[in-house]
Amino acid sequence: MAAAQRLLERGEDPSVDDVARAAEVSRRTIYLHFPTLDQLLLDATAGLEASGGVEEAMRSAADDGLPALERTMTVVEAVIRQSAETLPLGRRILRLTAEPAAAPSGAPSRGFRRMGWLESAIGPLRLSDAGRDRLLAALAALCGWETMLVLEDVRGLRGEDAVQVALWAARLVVEGSTAATG
Repeated sequence: MAAAQRLLERGEDPSVDDVARAAEVSRRTIYLHFPTLDQLLLDATAGLEASGGVEEAMRSAADDGLPALERTMTVVEAVIRQSAETLPLGRRILRLTAEPAAAPSGAPSRGFRRMGWLESAIGPLRLSDAGRDRLLAALAALCGWETMLVLEDVRGLRGEDAVQVALWAARLVVEGSTAATG
């Protein structure tokens, strides 16, 4: 999995042979641990996401005792920046997961890690259940690889320009949600 992660981090689109060569193992060894290349790449991606700066941003925001709005924006910014930095990997993973996986009726089929981060971030905000659900849905749409794809591919924004637009939109949504309850 570490070999797959290294290849993905470099923006490569690795095959089983590429991963086997990088890991110095046989194809058979890979298939003993992962039923498909897609599963290996999905597992490798989860490891890369977990090692990103979002968890640290959450701890820092909580430790610093930031007000709820700033705590939320600290985590949202970390998610947006991580998405922007890993966009080549995100493109690959989105291709692999474009068809929703089998999930219980009405349940989301992906994005659990992002939703956990966002739920934790908005925890201190004083919102109704409906307001909380609406804010989570809006933030999920405004921070992630999908957002970066739209900003780059549809609007032609790159790098920090894309990050700043995503942050601006997320801040408007969070401030609007808190003002509506205020």
